[in-house]
Amino acid sequence: MSEAIWKRRFRATTVTFPTWSRERPKRLLYLSNAGGKFEVYAWDQETGERRQVTDRAEGTGYRVSSRLDPRGDWIWWFDDEKGN
Repeated sequence: MSEAIWKRRFRATTVTFPTWSRERPKRLLYLSNAGGKFEVYAWDQETGERRQVTDRAEGTGYRVSSRLDPRGDWIWWFDDEKGN
């Protein structure tokens, strides 16, 4: 038996609004639960490369403030360990 439509809607993959690099706007970061938990992903639109940046047992989610440096070469974030 297939899963109810309303359940699939709430379990669907979510992608947040991205954050762009200031000097190279084709490099960006976003959060997604594509792997089952929210993690930070990087996307280089020039090459088409997308990669998962974080991987934590409980997910990274919205506790992490992630940013790209102005040129889009480096990703940094403040790692809030389990909300403490």
